[in-house]
Amino acid sequence: MHSETELSRKLEQRGYEPSEIAGVIATCLRLGYLDDAAYATALVNRRVSSRGAAAMAAELRAKGVRRGVVDAALAPIDRETEIEAAVAHLARYARPGSDTSARALLERVGSRLQRRGYGPQVVREAWRRYLAAAGAD
Repeated sequence: MHSETELSRKLEQRGYEPSEIAGVIATCLRLGYLDDAAYATALVNRRVSSRGAAAMAAELRAKGVRRGVVDAALAPIDRETEIEAAVAHLARYARPGSDTSARALLERVGSRLQRRGYGPQVVREAWRRYLAAAGAD
């Protein structure tokens, strides 16, 4: 599945003329093969458990999806959904060892979460919930 912009870029890289590309895009749109809104929604649904909203928005914008379409696709993703996904990541990657402090784990796993598009507030709240669930303060 591709966005309109992605398909245009691929066809251009393969040497097709702009008029040919425009015709192909128009035909694909008319037949329902291209739909940036459906594409964005599908990408968000696939990535919601592994990426924060910021990362998904950046990925969609890089693929040429318009801001309004990106915002609509991300609208169902609330802060609580992001926190729950981040807690799940913490549970997978923050396996405390006897020689690893909570601070070191937070630095290591927290930076991983931020690279995945979770904001600092989401990371802090996820960390707080992870520690509460693990029985540590």
